[in-house]
Amino acid sequence: MPRQTLIACCSFVGTYAFGGLDLAATLPPGVAAGATAAVAALGGVAAGRLAKSDDADDRWLNDWTQKTRGAAALWALMDCGIVDALPDRDCPGLSSAELIAAARETSERAPAADAADAVARLLRHLALLKFCDESPTWRFRHSARSRAFVSDDLARSRALSNLSPALVRPWWRVSEALQQNEAPFSLEHGEGAWDYLSRNERDASHFDSLMKGLSEKGGAERSLVALGASDAAFAWSELPQRSRVIDVGGGEGHLLAQILKNHPHFVGTCVDRSDVAARASAYLSNVAGAEAVAGSFFEQLPAGDVYVLKWILHDWDDDDALRILQAVRKSMTADARLVVLERVVGDARATDAHMWVCFGGKERSTAAFEGLLGDAGFVTRSITPLDGDALVAIECETRQ
Repeated sequence: MPRQTLIACCSFVGTYAFGGLDLAATLPPGVAAGATAAVAALGGVAAGRLAKSDDADDRWLNDWTQKTRGAAALWALMDCGIVDALPDRDCPGLSSAELIAAARETSERAPAADAADAVARLLRHLALLKFCDESPTWRFRHSARSRAFVSDDLARSRALSNLSPALVRPWWRVSEALQQNEAPFSLEHGEGAWDYLSRNERDASHFDSLMKGLSEKGGAERSLVALGASDAAFAWSELPQRSRVIDVGGGEGHLLAQILKNHPHFVGTCVDRSDVAARASAYLSNVAGAEAVAGSFFEQLPAGDVYVLKWILHDWDDDDALRILQAVRKSMTADARLVVLERVVGDARATDAHMWVCFGGKERSTAAFEGLLGDAGFVTRSITPLDGDALVAIECETRQ
């Protein structure tokens, strides 16, 4: 297995180690004085902040274990409607049986009526991690943290996608993948992530919602969509009228829509897989000058003046990323430009291993992007940080 892949995995683990947890604060009111003994009994963990990665004992391992189990419990209880059924904090709380009854009124995936004991045990584990509030009589209600999952679409999408079995199970295939030099996702599912998502509508919906939320995070001025459509990323305002923008792998077309709204004299085409292009057509139906077409970025693309690759290259290894860039290069005229919007290694350390495990991709440094673009026949004109070091815009032209 390539050295950088091993480094990425270790880097992810190192990042995760620093999420200290205040267990004492999660205990029911009135028992704070017994917090030390109670927490020790639950797992040999000292009260207060959990161990950091440089502790010599194994308290950090208990922390990781509880969080791993909690992540699975959280996804399950969101998936089956229990989290949505939790009452607000001004309510005394509901029993697990009452929560199941409420979930069964709204969700087809609600737990069986006789699963109350199991649901209560899972909720108690999440209460230990401060996700929800628990009374001494096993009644449950929202905490500030769980309430956010009802009102915050990004938090909800992040949990339903990133904690889903589809994306978590490949992590438990990493040992085999390292031995066989294979992608963990393919070992688990028998196909790559994009083929899997094209055939599994529910997982695809959660993933698309997450991508939309991440693109819009930061609001009207600081979101990825807003930054990518701004003149800070590319001199959009200097383009002539009727310039055509090609959003390559543009999903539902959110970035393209923003560019055309900012510059209504442009036209644009969003290119993506057929299942995604159908949704993009619906989303772009009210955006003047916009269209969506089914296509592959490994093949010939529509003619255009500016091509945009937003969060595309990090989904692929170097060989496939080079193929994508070469396909774009062959589709461009001599005067066309390419704008690449990506995160760079450093800020993207926590996602680097995830990109390999689930997509076979990788995060890259600016130097690595320049090298890759050069191999594909591009000359880098500028690299512009858009959000600190979190996002860069790389403007390229074809090498003549």
